[in-house]
Amino acid sequence: MPLEKDIDRMLHVYSGDISDKNKLDTCLKELRIGKNLKIDTIVNAAKPTLMGSKQGVDGAIHKVLDRQLGGEGKFNAKIREELDDLSGIESEEDIIVDKIRCPRGKAVITKGYGFCKYIIHVVGSQYDGIEADPDESFKKQRKVFKTCSSSRIRMLESCYREIINIVKARPYIKNIAIPIVGSGEYKFPYELALRIAIAGIGNALIDWKQKDPESFSDMNEGLQNIVFFIFPDVPKKENMARRTLEEYNSKFKTGKQVVTLTSTQSQ
Repeated sequence: MPLEKDIDRMLHVYSGDISDKNKLDTCLKELRIGKNLKIDTIVNAAKPTLMGSKQGVDGAIHKVLDRQLGGEGKFNAKIREELDDLSGIESEEDIIVDKIRCPRGKAVITKGYGFCKYIIHVVGSQYDGIEADPDESFKKQRKVFKTCSSSRIRMLESCYREIINIVKARPYIKNIAIPIVGSGEYKFPYELALRIAIAGIGNALIDWKQKDPESFSDMNEGLQNIVFFIFPDVPKKENMARRTLEEYNSKFKTGKQVVTLTSTQSQ
């Protein structure tokens, strides 16, 4: 009988740039999880076309992969090769670049092309509440009254369930790095996006453990660690992430799922 995995021991917070390969290779060592363990899979907060962005996590990952592959647009070409049906295409002019390859709230997986083994691309939702002034301090931004339609929250939550669904089907994925999806270009308030991220992953893991305990709990195969990468632009974000993870882990430890917002709060 395999030993049981504890969800609260699988989730971690790390301050670093998810597009920095050195950080991916050393974060588990720095977190004292394992000297020789490395992140094998990263999550990219993408756009529906998966063709990259000029900013944020998506832009940074595409820039690094392009450099890895030898030139601008090379990663996009690899994504099209993997995900598009290019049979019958006679020239590059016939390729539909801006087609939707991943709907909002969904996830798809591609190879990592030397940067990591795999990249899981998710497409979040656009925040539709009251935005904080980006020029205000982090403390003042948190005081802004924030509302958001429940459908946008559910769509963002769905991204994390989709990540776990992909992982469940691939026992060779063991250590994942995840950014806080939606907190950049899609304008979700950081604290809300953070809570949705940790709750979404934790709840999906609990659901997996309850429905298929044998595959979840195998200590030698499958998922071992999930690291939430917190971009080190504001130190208080990391502190908030650690407190939130500690708060939610106390629930995950007992097998309880958590709720980020009630339907009334999100209306």
